[in-house]
Amino acid sequence: MSLMVTVWRTEEAARAQYVPFLREQAPGPFQCAGWLHHYWDSIRRPQGARAFFIGVFRAGEMVAFAPFALTKLGGGVTRLGFATDGRADRQGIAGECSAEVLAAVRDALRAAPQPLVADWRELADGDPLLTLLPGAETMTVQGCPYRVLTPGTAEASKSNKKFQQRIPSYERRLNALGPYEFRTIDCDTQRAEALELLPRLFEIHDLRHAAKRNAWKKDSNREFLLSLLRDELPSHLMAFVSYVDGVPVAFDLGFRHGSTFTLYIPAFHPAFEKYRLGHVNRARSYEACLRMGLELYDFSRGRSFAKQVWAHGEVLSYDCIAPVGGSWRARLAARLLSGSRRLIAWSRAQGYNQKLGAWREKLVRPAAQKPAPAAALAWAGARPLRYRLIQDLPVDVMTRLAEYVFALERNAGLELEWTDSCTLRVSNQEAEPLMLHLPGATGNLQETALARR
Repeated sequence: MSLMVTVWRTEEAARAQYVPFLREQAPGPFQCAGWLHHYWDSIRRPQGARAFFIGVFRAGEMVAFAPFALTKLGGGVTRLGFATDGRADRQGIAGECSAEVLAAVRDALRAAPQPLVADWRELADGDPLLTLLPGAETMTVQGCPYRVLTPGTAEASKSNKKFQQRIPSYERRLNALGPYEFRTIDCDTQRAEALELLPRLFEIHDLRHAAKRNAWKKDSNREFLLSLLRDELPSHLMAFVSYVDGVPVAFDLGFRHGSTFTLYIPAFHPAFEKYRLGHVNRARSYEACLRMGLELYDFSRGRSFAKQVWAHGEVLSYDCIAPVGGSWRARLAARLLSGSRRLIAWSRAQGYNQKLGAWREKLVRPAAQKPAPAAALAWAGARPLRYRLIQDLPVDVMTRLAEYVFALERNAGLELEWTDSCTLRVSNQEAEPLMLHLPGATGNLQETALARR
């Protein structure tokens, strides 16, 4: 039976068709209807992109859907990219990918503005779009590690297994700081709680990535996620969150889709770095995924230690760049894009992208002195209390000490000195000294001190 192809040039025109189709056919979280609609409305449209959505129908029923975005390059060339973005994406064509459907999609591309160059980023290994266009050049972007959640699966190496066995000891040390709690939050069924929690997770994210370039520092990206949670369409978002003393201090935010959890934004409070809090939260996440019946934990792209130490393997993702049609301008644009992408890959391998990102971050977000938070508000965007009193002191004295400690850098040390029989001087090189008057002091308070945990 012959196929019919429809091209929509606005997201609004295609919405009535793609929403019900993607509810059933979306191959991954980054092609779901809610993700597509809100990403286009919050990110792509403000960037000046134009929609080029292709629908393939058989007997009046949609069998395939390909959402693309058109943007202008130099020299009058139009770039054909994806309408959304993500990590370890399963983007491209949703639904049937037979030779007949692929031919229909290829023919539909002729209706796009010419000259045209296709620039499809991070296609999954084996994606049909990799071979759709003649003359396509594919480049390995980077690996996407994964972990099989089947109980009893062998670890990647003995050293990794030894590291993972230390997690219970790290958790015991966390409990010494305050009650440790791990929670799983399904953002679709707990929308109100998730909307309230998300800004607090962004605060942790900012502390973790201070002075580093990161896409999730942008207000537009954060508003996009919030709008996704406010919609009635399923977001598939799920958060695994660690709490100390009832306050969130680490999280793994991602998507549950089918039998897979795809990690998207992880972060932990840097003051807990020596407690391996990120790994503790990750280990608890695996247990939660197993209880939900999930089979695979997808780390998204990247080969960081935090991912490799837990991974069982990885799949590759690719960039695909190809001229559409026979225009020399399209061929030249494809070569330039390929060269720039290889340069970016080389700079990442050398670490230059992070150095440049840190420099740009300092220009965009100059460091500003923050007022010392009161002890009662210290958890809201500051550092946790990393000191304890060896000997009890009056409550008001402890409160003033806590306020003083919270105002310091996390690696700062304290010195205590008795100036007379009832005055304790607490000093630090980075702050004005704190004078504590204890007129009712009794006993050997000279032995009182602060000590690191």
